[in-house]
Amino acid sequence: MSLAFEELAHWQIWRLARAGRLPFAPDRVGAWWDGQHQIDVVAIGEGGLLLGECKWSTRAIGVGILDQLKRSGASLLAGEGYLKTGHPITYTLFSRSGFTPELRELAARENVILVEASNLATPIGPDNSPIAVTIG
Repeated sequence: MSLAFEELAHWQIWRLARAGRLPFAPDRVGAWWDGQHQIDVVAIGEGGLLLGECKWSTRAIGVGILDQLKRSGASLLAGEGYLKTGHPITYTLFSRSGFTPELRELAARENVILVEASNLATPIGPDNSPIAVTIG
């Protein structure tokens, strides 16, 4: 199930971009690994980079997962020379079972995007509100 969840996360990045919820427009969305580190979601575009982690677990994600993502991201960024560009890095976490209160607080301060699995099918607008969908 985790691979399917990662695919949904990639799709969600495109949805967030179309809704104007990212600080840049991605050209590519995928994953990255170097044999030691893996990043489930990587979005690259002119003027920005997004790094994301997906957890299909019955436990809420905590601050440690964000810290781990940042450490893995440092490996990617050092190898690719991205830090020299000065472009912002957006961190995003995807969770089946939500997030701890400590992570929610930290995410609000650091502009980390948190996405719960239950919200993946919810239409989103530029202000993060649901979009009314009319058929017919």
